Amino acid sequence: MKKSRIYVASPLSPIEGEVLVNNMSSARLYCSIISINTSWRALAPHSYLPFFLDDSCEEERKLALQFGLDLISICDCIAVCGNRISPGMKGEILHAATIGIPVYVADENLIEEVSLLCKDYDNQVSLLDCDDSRLAMCSSELFC
Repeated sequence: MKKSRIYVASPLSPIEGEVLVNNMSSARLYCSIISINTSWRALAPHSYLPFFLDDSCEEERKLALQFGLDLISICDCIAVCGNRISPGMKGEILHAATIGIPVYVADENLIEEVSLLCKDYDNQVSLLDCDDSRLAMCSSELFC
């Protein structure tokens, strides 16, 4: 039986005190938690692409972002993990909304912000049914 695919959106660009590699590790952790606790196959290209593409180079960042959007297009839903919405995540959420796939949010504090992003689309936004509080944590909390 083929598992459904869920795209994991989480912050990559570091903010003060965070490190890019920690954010990549957070994305891998989110994928593991979701895959272990659900019937979904979790995908997060930003958990490994920065090893190959430089996020600070505009051309390479564009390529990575487009890869993420293309991947979302073949997924069944998207999971918003972490405790903030980065600019890249905003684009991913809007893309999911425009193509009509459900958006699940791990941090209940972000549900209103994500719902506002999706309000112009008839799109389902709900809390992710995965009982693991680490999905709503930022990398600085996960990797102290």
